[in-house]
Amino acid sequence: MVGCKTTPQTTAKNEISNILDVIDSSVFGDKPQIIPSNSIFTLSKKDQVQFFEYYNAQNHSDIPPHKRVYNYIENNLHAFNYYGETYTAQETINNNAGNCISLAILTTAYAKLANIKFGYSEVTTAPVYLKESNFQLISNHVRTKLYDPTFVEYDKMVYFYKPGIIVDYFPSRNNWSSGIASYNQFISMYYRNLAAKALLKNQFNKAGWLVIESLKFAPQSLSAINLLAVIYRNLNRYDLSEEVYLQGLKFSKDNLNLLTNYRLLLLKKNKFLEAELIQEKIDSAKDPSPFRWLTLADENYNNQQYYQAIKYYKKVIEIAPYLHHGYAGTAKALHKLRKNSASKKFMEIALEKTHEAKQEKLYKAKLAILQKY
Repeated sequence: MVGCKTTPQTTAKNEISNILDVIDSSVFGDKPQIIPSNSIFTLSKKDQVQFFEYYNAQNHSDIPPHKRVYNYIENNLHAFNYYGETYTAQETINNNAGNCISLAILTTAYAKLANIKFGYSEVTTAPVYLKESNFQLISNHVRTKLYDPTFVEYDKMVYFYKPGIIVDYFPSRNNWSSGIASYNQFISMYYRNLAAKALLKNQFNKAGWLVIESLKFAPQSLSAINLLAVIYRNLNRYDLSEEVYLQGLKFSKDNLNLLTNYRLLLLKKNKFLEAELIQEKIDSAKDPSPFRWLTLADENYNNQQYYQAIKYYKKVIEIAPYLHHGYAGTAKALHKLRKNSASKKFMEIALEKTHEAKQEKLYKAKLAILQKY
């Protein structure tokens, strides 16, 4: 459930910003206790004292303030377990674990203590699929930047970016920047992650309230809108689910997440003609993210729709020719179609494009198999 930043037309923006007005929260029953946003970044007195002892230490005084914050995080997270739980700052410390959102929350907590300015950026990576229950989630990634407080801007100068340090545990060449995320958008991600977790546990009512909380901070979040529609669908409120999809598509008519999930809903409602029209919109969509096309291609490949998969793999190549994923995907689909000569050519290109030792080893093994044909 991955969203992207788009620039809406004015009328569409006004409609989408009011999506909270069209939500029927009564479907979700009584509202559960939800951690307030101002508590997400709160640290215990003990952890605050420990941080300030390091930050204000005499032997660290010559280190730039934002670098001190970074060093403290790095020194204290050497045994950190990077797994997929979304935690508050204090929970992250207590568990010494958490996903990228958790790390960003903890980084924010320390930055606030040190009065260091910070920002967030979203990064879309090659799809990592999580299949639980009847749902498939696709991971997205966020990272924090600690800005250098000693940097001085000069008048009449334009700066494309300000100097600082990126706090991230997931460096990769196979990234696609989705843009800058605001503070409110980041908080929205926190609640959205919790909503997705509740959805996986079939806790639809809890998931519904959490995604509403997410939309309060980012009413234009396509990921949250998509998640809300999925929750309604699983509560058999197809009418409300469709209404939410239609609202989201007014904001971004080419978003593949909304289009593909809306098509699934139409099929469930036996609206086959409408589903076919949505399929045409999917095929002509201008979604700029190569990884969303890759997700769609992989889905068709797994459904043994190899010609359709090749079409979407080639979209990936068209948008991001420097990534190996599109070439490798095309190669494996061609192999399934017994077009081994063409498959070999695409696998050779995939091998040229990869910069990861593990992936390179895998492609060499596949290429060796293709050499036998």
